[in-house]
Amino acid sequence: MARFGTRRGATGPPGTDIHFIGSVADAASLPAGAASNDAYIVDADGNLYVSNGNEVWTDAGQIVGPDGPQGPAGPSVTGATGPPGADGSYESMLLLETAIRTSNHTATLEDVGKVVPMNGTTLTLFIPLESQVNFPIGSVIYAYDMGAATFTVSGVAGVIVRNGGTVPQFQTVTIRKRAANEWVMQL
Repeated sequence: MARFGTRRGATGPPGTDIHFIGSVADAASLPAGAASNDAYIVDADGNLYVSNGNEVWTDAGQIVGPDGPQGPAGPSVTGATGPPGADGSYESMLLLETAIRTSNHTATLEDVGKVVPMNGTTLTLFIPLESQVNFPIGSVIYAYDMGAATFTVSGVAGVIVRNGGTVPQFQTVTIRKRAANEWVMQL
């Protein structure tokens, strides 16, 4: 069995020097008339090209050294606290109630974003025509049945209330404007 020791061989002759000149955009831009061992990095592929002095360029590949050690962490800096957002207040999450309705009621712009409490028998909350009250698309009205009986959500003639109808006792419904003269009710 052959055993290999740790003896070193003879030192070899020095290698050929290269002369790093600079970089060019692409291989077609390598200069004519370069001297032997002139070298350029080609930006298009990141490779080093070495001239033989006779208009022939050899692609020596990427010239990449080993990864260096990780640098120290930068300083930890905490900036000032910014102002609260426009809708960041607790109050913006509250639903306010309108006056309690004890008779039929036609929705108004003042009802948008609020709870309309309905208290009575055989009451109706009417949604008016666009030409009567121009609610913005996406407007939401909440209605609450607080009485012993149920009430109805209905559009006036020409207004569609999808899923409209009877609201059960002690329930809240959401009524949202989807398009001109079209609303959607959701329990």
